[in-house]
Amino acid sequence: MEFLENLNVLSTSGIIGALFTDGGLLDSLGGIASHLANLLGLVK
Repeated sequence: MEFLENLNVLSTSGIIGALFTDGGLLDSLGGIASHLANLLGLVK
């Protein structure tokens, strides 16, 4: 389920939505970076 949540963050609407919610810009970028790291197998 965490993978699907990260995919939503990566979607355009997901990113824009995150920017205007309590998550904030830095948290959004952190989530994207975490997702990319997972895709690369750097984080398990």
